[in-house]
Amino acid sequence: MMYMGGILQFTIFLCFFLFSVPVQAQEDEVGGKEVSINSNRKLKNEIGVDIAPLEFLLNSSSANYPSLFYRRHFSKKREVKSMNGMYVTSYHAYRIRFGSNLSFQKLDVPDIKSRPIENNQYPYYNRSLTETSSVFVRVGKERQFRFSKFELFYGYDLYFHYDRYTDYYMYSQLHYINSVDEYFSNQSWGYESVKLKGGLAAIGGFKYFLLPRLCFSAEATFNIGYSSEKKDNVYERYSSDNDTYLKQDSSIELKGATTSIIPLYVINIGFYF
Repeated sequence: MMYMGGILQFTIFLCFFLFSVPVQAQEDEVGGKEVSINSNRKLKNEIGVDIAPLEFLLNSSSANYPSLFYRRHFSKKREVKSMNGMYVTSYHAYRIRFGSNLSFQKLDVPDIKSRPIENNQYPYYNRSLTETSSVFVRVGKERQFRFSKFELFYGYDLYFHYDRYTDYYMYSQLHYINSVDEYFSNQSWGYESVKLKGGLAAIGGFKYFLLPRLCFSAEATFNIGYSSEKKDNVYERYSSDNDTYLKQDSSIELKGATTSIIPLYVINIGFYF
């Protein structure tokens, strides 16, 4: 099942791609000749979407959750000290990326003291529930170097990630004596992990312009930051025989500096306007 965040962002991407490409293909050609890629330098805005939603549709276990990004392009002129009146122009962009796979699911955990199975059912019962929610935001700046239809860029991002994973498993059994249902016993195991991390990331990548307004890009990242994670485990056991109940829980916290290198962090389709 694809998450609601993935559905929304994939829909935006699909509409944007289907409607923009035919129109821009006409606008970006004059008299049957392709307009120079550098003609988009006058366009200051760029929006895009991570292609990860395509993997979500295929239920790929390796898929990252989808993200949207926005770039605000600008240029700088710097005077060459050794040559009065001569300036060198450099190209930059502010960037922001946001992604999530918020599932909006409620983990409906059974009552450990309830009887989940009836006499006419098999005397064993298993139930497993999971819930995952994640969100991240990255804000930064980059510098760009263009060569024909290719553009190289490098820069940095400040990032923040929030991840939560919850897992629950319950096992129940009916106990018989002389083929008569006498009592039931339940056992459950619960696990929850909440992780927060933030820091600074060095980024680098390239773009390829399919059209002056439409580009494909990929980038890598090196992250260094601080991470805090709390893991909670709960075990419960109940038997209707003598109404016995046991609960055990434990908690572990992990904190400290973290580093990571992701060679292919994200793949984008971008649109200039």
